Amino acid sequence: MVTRDDFTEERIKKLEKNLLKVRKENRVKEIANKMHEVLSGKIISVDMNPCYLNDLSYMIKKNLELVREALKKNVSDEGSTSNVP
Repeated sequence: MVTRDDFTEERIKKLEKNLLKVRKENRVKEIANKMHEVLSGKIISVDMNPCYLNDLSYMIKKNLELVREALKKNVSDEGSTSNVP
């Protein structure tokens, strides 16, 4: 049988795990928003944390890879089908 203390400890662990997950999701969203700001022409401040810049750089590289893959797929799809009626 589960005691009250055991239940409380398990609940705390579960909530801490959920908290970490939400923090990670928020961080990704924050960096994505910053990436869109930078790509739209907003200047990056000089006093920005280097770790933050590293994360921003990583996010931009990943999105560029996704765009390249989509373009390659699009080009290969266009070459394999005929648009003749």
